[in-house]
Amino acid sequence: MSGEENVRTPAYKRVLAILGIVLLVGMYLVLLYEAVTGSPDTFNVFIGCAAATVAVPIVLWLLIWTIGAITGKDTIASPRHGMNDKESQRNVSKRSGDND
Repeated sequence: MSGEENVRTPAYKRVLAILGIVLLVGMYLVLLYEAVTGSPDTFNVFIGCAAATVAVPIVLWLLIWTIGAITGKDTIASPRHGMNDKESQRNVSKRSGDND
């Protein structure tokens, strides 16, 4: 391996990911059923599924980011994910035009 310790994904992230997958797959199955039966509401279901395809991952990302921000833990949704304090400070100083 690359020298990093193997850390398990927290349970809340796994639960949110599974919830998102179940929600999206369920919506697509409803859309498929509506399309096969030729229901007059098919267009509305399609628009709802298209909107949810974008909204569900964004909402899940925001939830993970918020939980990480509240607990103070670095998550994949953090703006400086994986950087230590020195790397973070170096990047900030490069952006502001300061030289070491």
